[in-house]
Amino acid sequence: MDEQAEWRDAGVSSDQVILQETFVGKKTVYWCHFSSQKENIEYISRLSTNYHRFKLESYSTTSDGEDLSQNALLALQQNYFELLEYSLALCFASIQSLHATPLWMTHYKNYDLDDIVQIIIKGQEIPSASGTTLDELIEEMAEDREGANADALKICTQNLIRDYSRIHYMETYNAIKHGNRASPSQFNFETDKASFKIKCGFIAYRKQALHKNELESIGGKKAFYLEQHITPINDVLIYAQNTIVIRWLDILIDTLQVAAGIREKPSSLSFVTLEEVQRAWDYPKGFGSLVITPNLTINGKQRIAQDYNNAATSGDFQDIEI
Repeated sequence: MDEQAEWRDAGVSSDQVILQETFVGKKTVYWCHFSSQKENIEYISRLSTNYHRFKLESYSTTSDGEDLSQNALLALQQNYFELLEYSLALCFASIQSLHATPLWMTHYKNYDLDDIVQIIIKGQEIPSASGTTLDELIEEMAEDREGANADALKICTQNLIRDYSRIHYMETYNAIKHGNRASPSQFNFETDKASFKIKCGFIAYRKQALHKNELESIGGKKAFYLEQHITPINDVLIYAQNTIVIRWLDILIDTLQVAAGIREKPSSLSFVTLEEVQRAWDYPKGFGSLVITPNLTINGKQRIAQDYNNAATSGDFQDIEI
């Protein structure tokens, strides 16, 4: 990555301010040149994974032979959610605005990440003033590192993008972060179609608006109902995913520090093998989230209220494919 090549003159300048054009998601954004040079180097030099590594080690410590508690597994799951956003945000910032990474990181919104993820899923290139691509960034992460395989880094990146794009993942992340609307537990369900047994998982709540057909049956007033999202946690996979993503981030940070001139050459950081990456995201067959919804119809208020009150026992179970 050529940091200087990322600057594009926006044609607006004075003795004190020079504006530079770049991207955040799909948006064109103008940075003040003077406010990014020194701060950019300071910011990149301070980047680390120490906080998330500390949480991983703290939540993974148990007495000899004991299984991790449900709360510890929920904390590891949330740590992984945080790592997903951190990893992709820093990755996209380095592609779109390497010269002003802290400005990009403080400017982006979640919908900007969503936009870039959808661009990648559609097979398109991420908008970048320098023309840097995601593939080029991954190749650079692997360059001059004997223990870092580009294929393993690429598959890991694909897994991060896929997990971030899963709606129920982000909804669960927000349910824990905002108001603690999720709690860990064991679950046993049985319907006329199948039975479900989840050793450890968590339940989160989400509001849904009634469809316009239902609204017509209750006088057109806007109304909502609750869905319950139940997500299992696999203790082996969630620990491996945390560990691998932290190492992926370590290598990305090291690569950015070299590009910014903080380091002369890449450190000796290594990455896991392609097989280890594949195992970490090899979910068991049928491993997915359950969504419990009321059997809403257009038969009016009484039917809706009845189904809502009995949603825990009479709701529909939908298996979301992982």
